[in-house]
Amino acid sequence: MSGLVASRRTQGSGRPGARGADEGARVSLGFGASLVGTSVLVGAIAGLAASSSAPLLALVFPLVLVPLALWWRPVLGVYALFLCAVAVEQFPYAVDAVDFDTGYSTVVARPSLTSTLPAFHGILPAKASPVEAVLLVVATFLLLQAVRRRSRFSLGTPVARLLAGLLGLVAGYFVLGLLTGGSAHWALWELRPFMYLGLSYLLARNLLTDPRTVRPLLWIIVVGSTYKAVDGFLIWWSVRTSPNRPEAVLAHEESFFFGLFIVATLGMWLFGVRGPLRRVATACLPMVLLCDMVNSRRTAWFILFLAVAVLFVVAAVAVPRQRKRVIALGLVAALATTVYLPLFWHREGTLAQPARAVRSVIAPDARDEASNDYRKAEDYTLTVYIKDSHGVGTGFGKRLVYQGVYDLTDNGTKLLAYVPHNGILYIWLRLGVVGMATLCLLLSQVVIRAVRLARSATDPLARLLGALTAAMIFGYAAMGAVDMGFSWFRNAIAIGLLVGAMDAHLRSLEAQPSADDGRAAGTTVARDALAAR
Repeated sequence: MSGLVASRRTQGSGRPGARGADEGARVSLGFGASLVGTSVLVGAIAGLAASSSAPLLALVFPLVLVPLALWWRPVLGVYALFLCAVAVEQFPYAVDAVDFDTGYSTVVARPSLTSTLPAFHGILPAKASPVEAVLLVVATFLLLQAVRRRSRFSLGTPVARLLAGLLGLVAGYFVLGLLTGGSAHWALWELRPFMYLGLSYLLARNLLTDPRTVRPLLWIIVVGSTYKAVDGFLIWWSVRTSPNRPEAVLAHEESFFFGLFIVATLGMWLFGVRGPLRRVATACLPMVLLCDMVNSRRTAWFILFLAVAVLFVVAAVAVPRQRKRVIALGLVAALATTVYLPLFWHREGTLAQPARAVRSVIAPDARDEASNDYRKAEDYTLTVYIKDSHGVGTGFGKRLVYQGVYDLTDNGTKLLAYVPHNGILYIWLRLGVVGMATLCLLLSQVVIRAVRLARSATDPLARLLGALTAAMIFGYAAMGAVDMGFSWFRNAIAIGLLVGAMDAHLRSLEAQPSADDGRAAGTTVARDALAAR
């Protein structure tokens, strides 16, 4: 059994050969045709209901059909979750220009077109979001199918055991926070990314068990990130000549997802993933890079530099024939960096954003220095709280009062009163030393197993999945350390799905008998036959 709960025979398995491929093509064609036909029919009925005297009847159809579709093909729920993570904002946001002398901000452009989609908003009963509903429905279906097949629950990998331990600590400290005066509302907000991480891992571990299930994930990365890049570029283009230029045009999380797109595109070339997917991703790469620049997020470049470096190392280790190419690319990148940084060090504008990210650490301007000072004060306050708790952990839902800084928590950013920028100190404060150690062990085990998958798999998609997971774990940790990365819902879902898919693929490989085992078994049989004679 490859998954935590059960493995679907219809997902991630198929008979080799032309007959199996033809059957799979016929099934995919039939599924696509039925999906289009059903969508047209349901859309027409829902439109008539919405225009009638009882427009709420239009909600009946998605509430009925979505669970039926997820029961029939649960993997569709996984792809829908990943698409929401890549392309839909967690919160509505404003594209505004801030006057740091007065503290006032002015809206200068529209936000992203997807920022109003309520994928992560509590619009359902019990303040649940559509994403949470899909997570819970698909997880429930998996459990029901496991009970029906009498499958055994198993934590068969180090990643699964460490993740279960981390979630157990989160649940315990959630209760501790409530019992010691924490806010239930904000404790639930802090709990959500961990819940998303665990459920996403569970779904991917059971449903994304075949290399063929990786290709749709890559298409979602390419299409979703390209759309966000085009949308972000159009927003920037509308204000490029304005005297009040906004700090950013897209949400914080795009720093992570643009990095995911760039690493995935480079990985397709390094690991030999051919076809339309690579061609489309390569054609869209300049637009994504350009939008990453105009978005002006300093964290984006630290994520990208770190993730690309890890990708190159994994590719050099996993694909020996690519080592010369990887070394050559590394030397070219190092040479380009030595030319680029001095050339753009004192410049402003779009092309200077990577240099600005480095300069903001070494020699920040007034804007970056103010941001750095705020985060240093945050870190100091967190260390005081940690010392006061003696490293045991305070639990969730406890308001943080920062000393020596201007208060941002009343300016539309109330979450900062509970979730600071430095996620490392945040985990240490909330979960104590044990929780921090568990998270570090979990991330290290993910990297170890991801590199092992990249080295041992024969399918290029599985190898790319391993390398991509290892690289983005470093990006996830980098964003978590400086920009609330462990608390963004979208990041938690994306990492959970990547790690779950990686763990499922490697577990399948580990369950297969090796060639050495086969030769040893044959030798034993031959020896027994000779002895019988």
